[in-house]
Amino acid sequence: MSSIPSTPDAKLIRESLAKIESSKTFLRVPRQRAILRFLVEEYLAGNKDIKATTIAIEVSRNQDFRLDDNTARVEAGRI
Repeated sequence: MSSIPSTPDAKLIRESLAKIESSKTFLRVPRQRAILRFLVEEYLAGNKDIKATTIAIEVSRNQDFRLDDNTARVEAGRI
């Protein structure tokens, strides 16, 4: 009998993220998709205390939209 690991590995997490990102719901919300990807990657990197300011700056950096702290907080809550 094989045991199920208590924590999924990074590959499995990224595969699951890709499925979520390609879902009909997330294809329509690029801001939320970008925030979710950022949060997952930060979690995998060991960064678990992420501030709204950090989300706003880092996610906006590579996107066609800008986020402020409040928008980042609201969007993260929606996810």
